[in-house]
Amino acid sequence: MDNGAGREEQRTLVGFIPKGARAEPVRLVVDHREKASLMVAELSRLGVSMEFKSLKVGDYVVSEEVAIERKTLEDFAGSILDRRLFEQARALREAYTHPLLLLEGRGP
Repeated sequence: MDNGAGREEQRTLVGFIPKGARAEPVRLVVDHREKASLMVAELSRLGVSMEFKSLKVGDYVVSEEVAIERKTLEDFAGSILDRRLFEQARALREAYTHPLLLLEGRGP
């Protein structure tokens, strides 16, 4: 779609869902240490069903194949320095075929 300025508007995922199709509710398993995060608050606002557990690997489990490790910019930098990031990435890769690293925040 052209927005009138010669650029195409970015499509959202909603545009790929056939009209009249019913989407399955989104369900996540979330590490209990994430309960107070703004991410959990936003997911809840969006109607995502969450089950809180103590996870050995990752912060959010989407499916048997997909897990997400969420990092703020500060935590990301700290985990590089103390080498936690590499261990966490290795553990995610061993446990899930499609691991994801989500960086949250804005730079300076």
